[in-house]
Amino acid sequence: LPVSLQAGQANTVYLRVTSEGTVAAPVRLWQPAALWAHDQLEYSVLSLYFGMLVGLFLYNLLLFVSLRDRVYLFYVAFVAWIAIAQASLTGMGAQFLWPQWPWWIMVSISASNAASGVFGILFARDFLSSKSTMPLLDRLLQVEVVLWMLTVAAALLLPYVVSVWMVTVLAIVTVTTLVLVGIL
Repeated sequence: LPVSLQAGQANTVYLRVTSEGTVAAPVRLWQPAALWAHDQLEYSVLSLYFGMLVGLFLYNLLLFVSLRDRVYLFYVAFVAWIAIAQASLTGMGAQFLWPQWPWWIMVSISASNAASGVFGILFARDFLSSKSTMPLLDRLLQVEVVLWMLTVAAALLLPYVVSVWMVTVLAIVTVTTLVLVGIL
């Protein structure tokens, strides 16, 4: 948004930002050339990051196709949903992938994080063979998968604040559980 200010004078600029979803509104005035240089650096870093995610996705998809081991399919789905979540969080998804879907822009952060939670747990359960090695903790992981699925539904159907709280609380519980399961 171009803003013309008089040099050497006190200027007041008002900015109103409202949203039911996540908002990143850095309040900084840039000279056009400096903003362009900053954006180019940021896009370069994000391109490398998303390139690595695409590489992980394709490599593990190839492993799944070659080995027919479902653990790789769970990991492929996990990486895909993480990529969608990161595209949503960075605004890259709304800018380049789904600008014509305002509803998805609003729900994509919570829904994709919740979907990545589902597939992250399914991957961990399969990879660590928790069903046979630690049946009690495996039941907890199954409950967490159901809770993440409910969070996906909440993200799609309920107000944003509900799903954000669900994602936040479940992320803490799930990471703690998976670290414990991984150690055991």
